[in-house]
Amino acid sequence: MGVDGGPIFLDCVGTDTAMTTISCDVSRNVCCNNAQGLPSCVAIPFCDSPFQCDSLEPPDATNDCTYRADLTQGQMATHLDIASATDGTLMISGYAPGSFPNPRYGDLVVGLVSNGNVSWSIVDGVPAGANPVEESGIFPSTTGWRGGITAPGDNVGEFNAIAFSGSTVAVSYYDRTNGDLKYASSTDGGTTWSIHTVYSDGDAGRYTSLAFMVDGRPAISFLSITPSEDPAQPPRSMVRVAVAASATPGAAADWTTFPIIADPGTAVACRANMCGEGLLCRADNGACGLESSDEDVDCSFVDRDGATQPGCGSGTKCVSGSNGTTFSCVATIGTTYVEDVLEVDGLYTSLRATNTGLALVWHNRVRRTLLGSAFDATAGTWRAPFRIDGFDAVGSGDAGYNADLFIDAAGNWHVAYVDGAFEELRHAQIDATTLVNVNPTIVRSVIDDGTRPPRERSIVGSDADIAVLSTGAIRVVYQDSTQSEALLATRDAGSTTWTLQGGNLGDPMDAEDSTGYWTTQTLVGDTSHIATWWFNATEIVNGTRVFTIP
Repeated sequence: MGVDGGPIFLDCVGTDTAMTTISCDVSRNVCCNNAQGLPSCVAIPFCDSPFQCDSLEPPDATNDCTYRADLTQGQMATHLDIASATDGTLMISGYAPGSFPNPRYGDLVVGLVSNGNVSWSIVDGVPAGANPVEESGIFPSTTGWRGGITAPGDNVGEFNAIAFSGSTVAVSYYDRTNGDLKYASSTDGGTTWSIHTVYSDGDAGRYTSLAFMVDGRPAISFLSITPSEDPAQPPRSMVRVAVAASATPGAAADWTTFPIIADPGTAVACRANMCGEGLLCRADNGACGLESSDEDVDCSFVDRDGATQPGCGSGTKCVSGSNGTTFSCVATIGTTYVEDVLEVDGLYTSLRATNTGLALVWHNRVRRTLLGSAFDATAGTWRAPFRIDGFDAVGSGDAGYNADLFIDAAGNWHVAYVDGAFEELRHAQIDATTLVNVNPTIVRSVIDDGTRPPRERSIVGSDADIAVLSTGAIRVVYQDSTQSEALLATRDAGSTTWTLQGGNLGDPMDAEDSTGYWTTQTLVGDTSHIATWWFNATEIVNGTRVFTIP
């Protein structure tokens, strides 16, 4: 027996026929008999990430004398979307990045909603053929999260959208690792999934929106970015829509992809991942330039003593202009550059089915304008885009952030969106009978300008989601980003006045913890089912809350 905190040795007796006995330091180990009854001394581990430590199982004969625990789910789940089936089934799609800072996974997940609770399962992201690996003396449980596999696999699931068509539930989503648009579908309630890549040219699949047309065919809108491969050509972007040839697509060949504006799209300022091999993104003019193969020959700079030196000084690189032959020392935008939203054409796409085809809205951040277009399924054509709000529509503003579209029973379009210049949440109603016109009839209104006296003005409207009831009443859910609250705005049929939670409607829908992220809603009849992500930084917990508004 140990003295002054030293080792404490005790006999560990086996249950085998020989009653095999070994001696264990029980201050650091536990005695365990395996399935054959042989004794072993198992070191007591320290449980931490990536394990869910309250699930830690002590070693015994049933687990081969190992400590076992489920992997922690981490952040569950971001990039939310919610959909309802005709029988009232509710499912949520989301992105599971893992835990910060480690381990980072990047999985597409879906959640079945029952009585306000969400049961999550993984659709894509866990690498095939990978096996659980023991970490810090603990073996991941194969029956727990990710089957115990800590290997990350491809980073998939951001910018997802979910929709039902009969017995089929489907999800569109972004594969960040490969820069692809992907599609997953299930006909057995999410037990098994069929997955394939829909579009892979350039960088494709951010800001997806999924809708099933009246004939059951799925359609997906998404942002498409074409990197620059030539200094004389800028990177370009546009919104595209992929329309399936049948209700059951199984490969990229089963889709026809439409450019909503003419190819090659809108010229945009470069970022590091928008410049092809051998090209660098110039910070001075937003163009991709050829990187010099010998900067001491192609470039020079003047040092602090006024002397001309070959090459480039600290913080700059030798990069060509558009001709690919004239070089200069310039600052470049690297992969660590951070911005909130890309300055491209094709953000926040929102796609909805109509009686005649499809309706689409999106944000062109280059022109600071909210745009719309419609698809005629019989002709197989898209109408010329029209301007809904923003700089090109009214001469001011930056409209279209967080755009979300709903088609009411009369076919009128309702769009909730943020004008980033005025920092307010707005609503635009587009008269269905005028959609054939070059400039349809549009009525705009301010839903919420963020004013909450006596509090300071809030930034509002993130992740707005709009729904119109059979009565004509409108509901919009969104976040107050300043206060980290989930809010609801309503407007009665025939009224021009908006009623706001946190304002003239009383308390926010959700103000517990830091909440309101990725707010999303779906209607079952006239009942709104709403989901949002929340987190508590002090207790290091997070989750998805589901609300119901009759």
